[in-house]
Formats: sequence, structure tokens, C-alpha cells
Amino acid sequence: MRNEVSENPFRYGEIVTGDSFCNRKDEIRELSKYMLNSENVWFYSPRRYGKSSLIFECISKTRSHAITCYIDLFPTNSEEDYLRELAKKVAMATATTTKRLIDIAKTFFSSLAPSVTIGNDGNPTLKFGVNREGYVAHIAEEILDVPQKIAEKQKRPVVIVLDEFQEVSKYSDKKWQHKIRSYIQKHKNVSYIFAGSQKNMMANFFTKKESPLYNSALHFPLEPIVLEEFAKFIHRKFLKSQKRISGDVIADIYNFSRGSPHYIQYLCNVLWDMTPENSKSDKKKLSHAINILTAREEKLFINIVELLSRLELQVLIALATKETGEKILSMRFLQKHNLSSTSGVRAALIRMDEKGLLEKNGPDYEFTNPVFRYWISKKLSKYED
Repeated sequence: MRNEVSENPFRYGEIVTGDSFCNRKDEIRELSKYMLNSENVWFYSPRRYGKSSLIFECISKTRSHAITCYIDLFPTNSEEDYLRELAKKVAMATATTTKRLIDIAKTFFSSLAPSVTIGNDGNPTLKFGVNREGYVAHIAEEILDVPQKIAEKQKRPVVIVLDEFQEVSKYSDKKWQHKIRSYIQKHKNVSYIFAGSQKNMMANFFTKKESPLYNSALHFPLEPIVLEEFAKFIHRKFLKSQKRISGDVIADIYNFSRGSPHYIQYLCNVLWDMTPENSKSDKKKLSHAINILTAREEKLFINIVELLSRLELQVLIALATKETGEKILSMRFLQKHNLSSTSGVRAALIRMDEKGLLEKNGPDYEFTNPVFRYWISKKLSKYED
């Protein structure tokens, strides 16, 4: 039979939804329920872990019952950026036509001198004419209260998703979190979803008593997708393409990727391309696929390593080659890898956690990029003193 699926079915490096999204049915159901019940929620997941894809799946499920607004705070650098994004995205999410967008912008954001332009694709874009420094922050209270006003006017719940929320810690206004709390706690028809990719920072926001946002939102734990669910997903995608893959190979993909949806899909994408129609993927092909991924990323890895101190690189090599059961910072581990200073190693681990290369998981640290870990273990471990 001729393969009817010409396009690679595995997606990575983008937000995936629908049939390209793997499982998380329970999480989608629970988070969607919180959204529609106007609950405030915070959760964390590492980058490339499917966080934004999960959010968009929930938005898709709730859009017919609520006004849903997604705001990516990663590009923002100040509270004024935050306010502009909030104003723009709320207005765009509320409007159904260009005329409606103009009306909403003028009704709720007249102080920002709004205007609407039509792009080459025929879609409207909202712009604000006020650029005076400090002015947007001056009308912060007016903007922050708009979600509740729209919920009341439209008689529908409003969902505000603030992705990469940890970025607010970089704003110059150190009382910005106080201001956010003062509004979210009085908004009764609005759900605020705070999502982030820096574990310690997100936890500090919502679990430390001295934080302005302490206890202001429910914690929504996001666990890795279990192997069994990914196995069903991968099997189905291969079979639909008249290709096959064994459970052992899928388990190896999962273990290599440390359960990361991004890297599982990335590796499957390469492996699918390598597997001819009416044939089966095997461990030899998987090994070749891993080498292809590593070669693609090698220049990036070299650039990363060149910016590390000698101690940081030693610590990465030690972690990449660590045996199961070995405890980092134990005397045996330090001696085995010629790491003399416990305090120095601990400081290096913290720095690389802050750089996003590692992530603390209980007493251990893990690589955020499993391909980087593999590259170090194969390319650099032989140079360890």
C-alpha cells in the first residue's frame, strides 16, 4: 500500500496541538476546569517540556465558554511591556471583528491612543500610539482592572495565561508583584494561570511567606508523560505511515530523552525520516538518529562550553558520566572526578542551574538538554583529568 502520509507526523520546536499533542488528558481536564471556575493556578515545567502546548490545548477546550488570553512574558523587560501586552492581548481575545476590536480598544484603552491596522494577510493588528516613558505605568491600575470589567460586561469568564511568568522578577519596579496580587485577589470572574520554566523562582513566588504572591494561586504539578502513553502515541504515528517501531526502541527513545516531549518528538522525527515505508525502526537506526541530532547541535554545544569555567566543565563531565546511584557532592564522587572543593562544586551547580544548563531535582542535578548530556559524555569525558 502506498504511504498516504507524506508529511512527518512528529512535531518539535513549536506549539503542538490536536493529533500532534501526546495525551495529558487528565491535566487538560483539570486545568480547563480551573480556568472555567475562575481559579488562579501556578505551575512550572522545564523549557521544551510541552508547557505552552498544554496551555493551548486547554485554551482550545475552554474558548467556547470563556474569553481566553495568552501572554508570553519572555520578551518583556519592564512593567510597561507587561501592561502593553496585557492590553493588546485582552482586546484581541475579546474582539470577533475588526470593528469590535476598535470599539473595545477605545472603550477600555483610550488612554493608550489605540489604532487598528490591517496586515497583508487581512488580519487586524492593534497598536498603541502613546510611547511616553512612564506614562503606561502611570495608568497601570486602569489597565490591570480591564479583565474583570470585560468579564462583567461580556458576562463570560476571562482567562489570562501569563507564560514565562518568572520574567517579572527582572522588572525595575520591585513592587510590581504587590500590584499584581492586589488585582487578582479582587477579580472574581477572571482566572490567572501563571506558568514558568524556572522551578526555584516560580516556587519562591507562590510558596515563600515573604513573597507578595504567597498562597495566591493553586499549585498544579506537571509530571512527565509516562512511557506507556508515549509508546501508544509513537506506535500509532508509525503505523499510520506504514512503518513500524518496537517497544524496546521506544523505551530507549524515552530514556534517552528523559521523558521530555520536545526531545522525544525530535528524535522520533529523525527516526521516522530514516525508516522506509513497510519497514521497521531498530536500535541501529536509533543510534544513527541520535548521532544526527548531536551533529546538528554541536556548534551550539561548543559555544556553550567555551563560556564555561574549567570547574563548571569538569562538573558537567562528571554529571554526564555519573553512574546510577552515585551521589553528587559525596566524597567518593568528588574524588572519582578530581573535584576537590565541595563548596566550589556546589556553587558551580547553582550557576549552571541559573544558566538553564542544569535543573535541580531533589538532591541531584539533571541536564535540561539530554542531547547536550550525550555529547559531553561522548566527546569530552575522555579529556577529564
